[in-house]
Amino acid sequence: MTHVARLCCVSVMLCASGASLRAQDADTRHGGWMGLGLGYGSAVFSCDTCGSRRLTGWTFNLGFGGTLNPHVQLGVQGDFWLNGLRQGKLPTTSTGTVLLAYYPSVNGSAFVEAGVGLSNYALEHGTGDPIEPVSEHYPSYFSGTGWGYILGVGWHGMRVVYQYGKVGALHDAGGATVATGWKQQLVLVEFMGRFAPEPPRARVPPRARVHAHARMLNRAFPRNGMCPAAVTVFDAPSEVGKPYVEVAQISPSRDGSREPTPEQVDEAERNKAAELGANGLILNHIAGSREVLYDDALAIFIPADSARASAECGS
Repeated sequence: MTHVARLCCVSVMLCASGASLRAQDADTRHGGWMGLGLGYGSAVFSCDTCGSRRLTGWTFNLGFGGTLNPHVQLGVQGDFWLNGLRQGKLPTTSTGTVLLAYYPSVNGSAFVEAGVGLSNYALEHGTGDPIEPVSEHYPSYFSGTGWGYILGVGWHGMRVVYQYGKVGALHDAGGATVATGWKQQLVLVEFMGRFAPEPPRARVPPRARVHAHARMLNRAFPRNGMCPAAVTVFDAPSEVGKPYVEVAQISPSRDGSREPTPEQVDEAERNKAAELGANGLILNHIAGSREVLYDDALAIFIPADSARASAECGS
């Protein structure tokens, strides 16, 4: 059962990377989940010819699955137990089940669970190493696989589970039968959690930056700047409806490869017009109030709107 060692390593790595996982009881359960647990438990073994024997040891589990609804999760899980860390003969069990968990509260941690599947017993050669407790270089002294089930409850990161396995016959490495009617019952207490991978954050594309450049048309226009709110935007000279002075022709340019939106261009041109002291902006027009098909704009000053502009800026 050398897979036990590898799953130990996986459990440790998953615990270490727990910051990148999101506990499923932190909000309403949904999506896929991954579970792991570490603990301690008691096992009772019996067979037709060997009586009954009780042992204690370490246990861990690893599982994954999906969420059917906020109350119900379905998945597959492996539960593993070994009789301590030592060299020499080492009793181990493993149970692989299809697991169903029910949560009474849609975002609470309490649950009940049940699973059915395969149950295995193996007498392995232990190494005493917590990273690889079972030797890869020795075959099992004897082993057997049958059916089994688990029943469990959990809350706030704790799990208490009962396992039953009807393994049947045990065979040695040569295939000879060494025991019949093998059964195992375990009661385990674990620290455990079921987690969902953190959903990928939506990538927000960088905002395109627009620069507006002014070519002064009226050098005799020494006005202080004003706030952008004071600049009225027009689509055509006919919309102005009042005499005005052409102040500057404003041309936008983008910074980077992203294409700016029309709103970003209008905002940059309006800010530039305000900086120059204009209180009006005619889009897609240039000197002489001529219409163009590109994004240049004409900054203008409307004397009759001076009071309104001052009021917009609070001055």
